[in-house]
Formats: sequence, structure tokens, C-alpha cells
Amino acid sequence: MSQRDLARRLSVSGAAVAKLEAAERSGGITLATLQQVAEALDCTVVHVLVPRTTLEGTVQREAREAAARVTQPVATTMALEGQSVEPIRESDLIDAIAADLIARNRVWQ
Repeated sequence: MSQRDLARRLSVSGAAVAKLEAAERSGGITLATLQQVAEALDCTVVHVLVPRTTLEGTVQREAREAAARVTQPVATTMALEGQSVEPIRESDLIDAIAADLIARNRVWQ
């Protein structure tokens, strides 16, 4: 569809359509403006959030991050006292706490 045709459907000038298209290219177009254009074109605007990872992967990552936040202060204190835990044991502890958080449905609390 040409700018002229779209301008006619939106009841705006060609310059307004050019500005709208520039806003779209730059990522500055608003949802309200998209809705107006959609209405003029007899369309529906659909908002979609598409995950980059699986739900299981997200839950595992968040649980490990939460577990690390729990263990970090203790690990720091122990290191200051010369009682550091081996990295593999710390990782095992984080895994165990993460599994517990998931099992109790407490990952995001």
C-alpha cells in the first residue's frame, strides 16, 4: 500500500504517514499509534513475548541465582576466616538449594 493510500485510510497527510513510518523504523512508534493504523487497515495488533529459552531452563537458572544469593554471604565470611569451601562443593550446595527451591515452588520469592 502506498503512503498516499495509507494517509487516506488514516485521514492524515502523506507527511504524517512518512513520520509514522520513520517512528516505526526507529522503534519509537507507540502502541496507540499502531492500534490506530490497525483499525484503519481492519487489522488487530497482537502483542507477543517469545521466550528465548525453555521454561525449565529459566526456572533452573533463576533457582541457581537465588541459591547463589543465599550462599554468597556465608561463602564470603568463611573465606575471610580462611575456611573457604572448594568450588565444586559450593556448586553442589547451590545445586541442592536450587532443587529445594524448585521443589517447594519458592524460586521467585
